[in-house]
Amino acid sequence: MASARPKFPTSMGYPILPQLPPWLAFTQGQIWHVKPSSGLDTNTGKSPRNAFKTLAAALAAATANQNDIVVFYGEGNASASCTDYQSTSLAWNKDLVHLVGINSGVSISPRARIAAISTYANAAPTMQVTANGCYFANLAIYMGVADTTPLGALSVSGSRNRFDNCHVLGIGADTNDIVGAYSLLLSGAEECEFHSCQFGSDRTTHGAAANSVLKFASTAKNIIFDKCLLRLVSTHATNHVFVRAAAGSLDGSVAFINGCQGINSQSRNVSGVELTYAMVVASDAGGDVYISPDSKFQAADVNSTDAGNVYSDAATSGIAVPLVK
Repeated sequence: MASARPKFPTSMGYPILPQLPPWLAFTQGQIWHVKPSSGLDTNTGKSPRNAFKTLAAALAAATANQNDIVVFYGEGNASASCTDYQSTSLAWNKDLVHLVGINSGVSISPRARIAAISTYANAAPTMQVTANGCYFANLAIYMGVADTTPLGALSVSGSRNRFDNCHVLGIGADTNDIVGAYSLLLSGAEECEFHSCQFGSDRTTHGAAANSVLKFASTAKNIIFDKCLLRLVSTHATNHVFVRAAAGSLDGSVAFINGCQGINSQSRNVSGVELTYAMVVASDAGGDVYISPDSKFQAADVNSTDAGNVYSDAATSGIAVPLVK
């Protein structure tokens, strides 16, 4: 006798998903299922047994502004079993359509992955979030193609998006160490939050070109990093840093709170060096960076310019005091 198809509990016909955070446990939208190994894009995507293969198919089926949820299943520990490979940048462009990975819940390389195919030779990142009001959780977003063109893993230009427990890893190959490269780009994004996320990697070394783990552009506004970890291994004291914010790249504030950490794993490489500064925030960036007293970046000093727009609670003036290792 065949087993019954699993069903979500409902209230007045609407699904309840108690495993999701309280603000998404009840939704008026549809639930779409993606299995990157065993799914088929010719399926309906409406149940785990009838899952789509790709996130692109699920996003096409979803309806904007209805709090539809895409459930993305890891189907094994091997990359081939848990990765949706992109031949072009995945454009998440529908407001209030959410994406949740189903895996162990670790914040480093969770087994629900979005990555570029090995022949990807495009400057666009692996994934672009242009939509507003979306929730992303338990995902790995990776760019590590052995090419000199790819710039990063994820760009966010939408507003009021939240990321939980995600690992965003760009510059994953030695050849990606190019000017302007990044793991996360925030360009025009407003009021976005990152909670318990990891950015970058200590698997590859960088420093040949001026780039960063986080990059800000086009008046990014009021961004929060909460309990996040930024990783790098640098062979140059000033080229590859944790944060870069050029002129006009900020509006409002960027906050690193609740024990955010920036780690430069020098022992991973015999040429690894101490960073002269953790951040390159221009004096005319247009906004402020706040670092809570329990948040630390492994560098001799916090900002290259000491322009009065990077603050920690220990500072007595507009110039943040150095954050020690």
